[in-house]
Amino acid sequence: GERTLGVLVVDEEEMNPSSATISHGLISVIGRRRSMEDAVTVVPSLVHVSSSTDLAQAAPSSPTTTFDFFAVYDGHGGYSVANRCKERMHLLVAAEITAELERLEATSQSQSQRQFEVDWARVMGTSYARMDEEVAPEAGDEAAVGSTALVV
Repeated sequence: GERTLGVLVVDEEEMNPSSATISHGLISVIGRRRSMEDAVTVVPSLVHVSSSTDLAQAAPSSPTTTFDFFAVYDGHGGYSVANRCKERMHLLVAAEITAELERLEATSQSQSQRQFEVDWARVMGTSYARMDEEVAPEAGDEAAVGSTALVV
């Protein structure tokens, strides 16, 4: 039979029915497969960026901008690669965002430049390449094992 897994996240401060909002949600349906080959990762506030012009000198109370992470992994030939992506991809993306912000900190004059000049193609391309390097040894000779990924 089909099994369904669903998650709905509601901001607890907004529990008043007249002003309730949904932060995010997800659902995953196994379909006709014997095992779930897909995986989903949701990490609200993956990276916090201080609005201070100097990241190193930012006070803990400084206003921040956050980057959220949402990803769907479609396993091919099994669930192992999709699950590995679920466990690791957000960490790799966070590390690349941090490295990019540090690079921009060294070359930018203002926080607004830092925020709008992030090279997202580089951040995501490097993250995907690092993930590929991590799962390649696990896949071994199983050339038909892999995963597609959509990361937002």
